[in-house]
Amino acid sequence: HNQRFGFNVGGALKQNKSSFSINFNHSLQYTAPTLNVVTPGGGVRAETLRLRTPAESYNLALFMDYALTRDQTLRFGYYDNDNVRRNVGVGDYDALERAYTQKNGLRYYRIQHAGPIGRRIFINNRLFVGAFRNEAASAVDAPTIRVLDAWTSGGAQQRGSSAQRAFQHASDLDYIRGIHSWRTGVLLQGVRPDSTTETNYLGTFTFPNREAYEAGTPSLYTRFIGDPRVRYFDFEMGAYVQDDIRVSKGLTISPGVRFSTQNTVRYPKAWEPRFGLTWAPTPGGKTTLRASAGIFHNFLFWGTYEQTVRVDGVRQRELVIVNPSYPNPGAEGVVPAANKYLLGEYRLPENLRYSAGIDHAFSPQFRVNALYNYVKQTRNHRGNNLNPLVNGVRLDPTFANVVELVSDATLLRHELYLSGNFNLSPPGAASGRARWNWRRVSGTWSYQRIRARRNSQFGFEVPPTGSLEDEWGPGPGDLPYWFSVNISSTQLRNLNAGVTWQANDGNPYMLTTGRDDNGDGFINDRPAGMGL
Repeated sequence: HNQRFGFNVGGALKQNKSSFSINFNHSLQYTAPTLNVVTPGGGVRAETLRLRTPAESYNLALFMDYALTRDQTLRFGYYDNDNVRRNVGVGDYDALERAYTQKNGLRYYRIQHAGPIGRRIFINNRLFVGAFRNEAASAVDAPTIRVLDAWTSGGAQQRGSSAQRAFQHASDLDYIRGIHSWRTGVLLQGVRPDSTTETNYLGTFTFPNREAYEAGTPSLYTRFIGDPRVRYFDFEMGAYVQDDIRVSKGLTISPGVRFSTQNTVRYPKAWEPRFGLTWAPTPGGKTTLRASAGIFHNFLFWGTYEQTVRVDGVRQRELVIVNPSYPNPGAEGVVPAANKYLLGEYRLPENLRYSAGIDHAFSPQFRVNALYNYVKQTRNHRGNNLNPLVNGVRLDPTFANVVELVSDATLLRHELYLSGNFNLSPPGAASGRARWNWRRVSGTWSYQRIRARRNSQFGFEVPPTGSLEDEWGPGPGDLPYWFSVNISSTQLRNLNAGVTWQANDGNPYMLTTGRDDNGDGFINDRPAGMGL
């Protein structure tokens, strides 16, 4: 069920000087989740529940433009959004008591100033300031029981709130002189989270299968204890300079360099040279060749950094008990060894990207594009266990796993994109005659093939095999084929009909044993010989 309501009003405040618009939207929707579980007695329960999972949202947007001069424009925007989702988390393996409520809100302002300065300079400044808030509350407060490939019951264990204050300032300046088109700019952005969000605060028992549950022999017990509140500041900066040099009428080269830095990582600085080329070798621009190469870096997501601040072994601890007793996981008054997370020798992930493409018009009615990208992402992050089990003994017995975030993993991508369009309809071809005419048909087609391979799961995921060389498997976006065709026709005046056909391969998945075969407290082990 989905209901949407919208309201919009706008117009001129002062002719040729100022204008405004107000947009208000409200949506109310719900779905009925489907439960598909194996019951404790060994039966199967597959049904659509008589339960609504409603989601309601309100969105208000205000815009105003003001012409400072004939060429200089000031734009202002205000956004206010609130949404509530109830009975989240129910469905698939999760029973009714797993429901929880989630509330999100955001409010932010945007200011933009753009316009030329003299005859050769154009400037564009943007400022964003906002505040975000998230809250969660479980319907039932109870420990979680997870029986792999069967069902999950108990409380959702979601509570607390998180607030973030963020800003972003971006500025670009263009300067044209002769055959040179210079562009330079800077990006400054920061976020200050203040969070009391808690998950798994009552503990989770994990059973490898239904038989283990009936025997009362879980394979793992985990629980977060301690103070969940964290506050910190994440700041990121990027600055670049680029020059588009028009060597000849059909040839343009574009050298450039960017500098990036982030305050929360140990090695925060990164240089990013890049180069591009655009060449139209034939008169009339029927054929255009493009090529580029460059180095790019990704900033560390502040939510990932937050885990190293929260679960540092002092503020909050993650208890891990392998093969615990049930329903009491351990002796009362005894605090078992716990996991902690660190930011290790982390460098900003680096992307080396090569690209080559061609755009050719065989005729005014038929055009084809081809693009190939090769991307090698190095310094991808993954978890490295500094305190593994060696012959059943920890190097530091006061902790369980000590997982540091390191950047030594790799992802490889080969991307091929083919597309084209045809238009058999010359201007004025449509008429009232009913006879079929191919000269009133147009369409587009596209084909994608992406081959992605990686040897890490990102985040704090520790390789089950302990060796990155044994972890190679399909990466995100791995897509053997994706094909789409769109055809439209106007056989009668003012009447257009269209058809779309699309086909694509499935997404990769991961196969795990459901057990902690190596006893490291992570249930991510895979069958022997299986990569990611």
